[in-house]
Amino acid sequence: MKFHYGLPKIAGLFWLATWQLGLNQPMEAFAQLLLPGGEIADGKDLGNTLSRKLNKGVKTPNGQLKVKLLNFSTSPEGSGIMSYRRRALGSEFDKKSIGLLMLGYRNASFLLSSKGNLAKFETTDLGMSWLVHQFVERTAVGLSKDDLRLAHLLVQAQNGNQNALRSISRKATPTGVESDLKLFNSVLPPLVDDYCRAIIRWVKNLAVLDEVLICGGTADLIRAPLTQYFESAGIPIVWNGGVQIPKGLDTQGLENRIADVWTAHINYIKMLDEHFGYERKQKLFPDNYQAPPKTSVASIKELFHQNGFLRQPSPRNSKNLN
Repeated sequence: MKFHYGLPKIAGLFWLATWQLGLNQPMEAFAQLLLPGGEIADGKDLGNTLSRKLNKGVKTPNGQLKVKLLNFSTSPEGSGIMSYRRRALGSEFDKKSIGLLMLGYRNASFLLSSKGNLAKFETTDLGMSWLVHQFVERTAVGLSKDDLRLAHLLVQAQNGNQNALRSISRKATPTGVESDLKLFNSVLPPLVDDYCRAIIRWVKNLAVLDEVLICGGTADLIRAPLTQYFESAGIPIVWNGGVQIPKGLDTQGLENRIADVWTAHINYIKMLDEHFGYERKQKLFPDNYQAPPKTSVASIKELFHQNGFLRQPSPRNSKNLN
């Protein structure tokens, strides 16, 4: 999360929580943020600025939002899963060199625990966006790297759907579309191979490992070649650190992409329990948990329109929105 995006995103999450859960304001809150290695240094300034603005009040679609931050902390991406693995291994964790490779959209991160101590934290731009940009450049048929469909369609195509990329062709004739589709399907496999080799070269230069934890939404794209490489090198793989996301929690179908956030939340709650001397007698995630009702996009848009946060569509253009 870039610094200038961080403030509105976090404030927006607080607003959504207060509105959806019917919380009274001003409210008090604890906040924890997971950041890539290159952005950890900005965490303190972000926390101070956020605390000041939320305390003063932020204009929202349904009034002024006021939040008193009781604590704001930042942790490296992957630290939640790494801590989860520490608890799973017990004393064995402190005897090993364990790496965590997280492949996201913007970047790839690597976290190294050497005999129980955080020894290295690196990040690179080898995320899914790298693959998207390369695909656009190598096909050279006028695609846009900003096309939000591309990442999802590339995953579908890599998983065997030969027609997945048909819809992004800009050709006007069936023959032209077929030509593009053939090009797309021929460019993708070697591109994915290049991406996987780049990731492996990067990791090999960072550390000698006894075990590797691999996670992140992009990791599934190259799961097979990554598995082949680490198994041939004699390095055991633990996908997503062995984390199992409670089904009732995953209301948006994000699956393993929320593993780091979920485990970081567990660690944070345990830290607070210890700090305040609280003996928890119930599960952090009860078996009978029911998620809050989903808020419809239509109701949010209506709220935004009513308070001037979005322009009402003109009658002439309203047909295009349906």
